[in-house]
Amino acid sequence: KGATENLLASPELANIVRLGFALTSFKSSHAKALATAPHFTNLTLLDISMASVKPAALSHISKATAFRLQFLDAGHNKLGERGGKIIAKAKTGVFKDLETLILEGCELGDAGVTWLAGADLPRLHTLNLTRNEITVAGMAALAASTSLPALKHLEIQEIHNLGPEGIEALAGAPLWGSLESLRWSTNNFDDDAAPGSARALVALPDFPGLRALNMNVAGLDDADLEALAGCEAMARCESLSVSYNPAITGRGVAALVN
Repeated sequence: KGATENLLASPELANIVRLGFALTSFKSSHAKALATAPHFTNLTLLDISMASVKPAALSHISKATAFRLQFLDAGHNKLGERGGKIIAKAKTGVFKDLETLILEGCELGDAGVTWLAGADLPRLHTLNLTRNEITVAGMAALAASTSLPALKHLEIQEIHNLGPEGIEALAGAPLWGSLESLRWSTNNFDDDAAPGSARALVALPDFPGLRALNMNVAGLDDADLEALAGCEAMARCESLSVSYNPAITGRGVAALVN
């Protein structure tokens, strides 16, 4: 066994609640050692972000029985569709108590997001799907989900070329009932980026009363800000960020101020 496997096999770690391997090389053998160790009964937080994690390693973790995670950051690992499927199809309760799930930059695509949308994660309140090249199909799958009843914070940023149609795909989403914050951006700095995302958001018949809305780099224009300013549901909003939207002029800012 290597040093990491020997470390994880040590019962001296029985009191560990938070375990981080970010920016290391977290191999399948490490994941298996963690998943099969009987002493990690207190473990609730696992950070394996940017750790060259492969789907096989995540699969080992999905079989753990000694611990139930509340926080998992597996961001910036090439997990692909299999990553979403592994979490959704876990046969143990290791992911059942998840409250925060960060899968930023995992190349999930629409297929991986569709698996996640069907995952039974009743306590999940924070979901980060930034940089996963999701299209309207993935957004529609997320909108149709009925297995994320506690979701309050949704982050979908740097989704190239997905403008208002991505927001429109969320119409009728059951998750709107509890959503408190939304972070949405397209990562398109072009002056001719498609505007209308904010207008599409407030036009939804079931638009939620968000407490925080971040639409930086979302191709917004003055009409978008005017729509936000005139939306009664925005009365609950405590935090609004619309930075890096070059089409916004003084007209849009004035609408918000007044």
